[in-house]
Amino acid sequence: MAKIKYSIFSHQPSIYSNKWINLGILFYNVSENTYRFEYTTSWDKVIEFNGELDLDFLKTKLLAIKKEIESKNFISYKCNCIEDYIKFYVNVLRFSKISIEETEDYESFVKDIKERVLIRNMGD
Repeated sequence: MAKIKYSIFSHQPSIYSNKWINLGILFYNVSENTYRFEYTTSWDKVIEFNGELDLDFLKTKLLAIKKEIESKNFISYKCNCIEDYIKFYVNVLRFSKISIEETEDYESFVKDIKERVLIRNMGD
């Protein structure tokens, strides 16, 4: 049984709005001490949600997060703590509170969460 911590990375154009869009998910497989960051590739939906968003910047930022999270340096340097990592993101790009679940199949869990969470508009 694998213990998984995860946090959803989203974009909220205004702190006064109840609208946001999920852009990525940070996974930490506690049982295997591995990190993973999955993000959307549905760029047309992102632009539809917020046409003023700098898409090139966003793509660069998401790729940078993925590279950092999945690097060997992150595991040793950041002390295996996604709780500290997600604190750096506030305002229009931010991580959610961490959820913890257990699963028999990590890959299926990641696939299921991606399908349910990525590019879901919340609020109207």
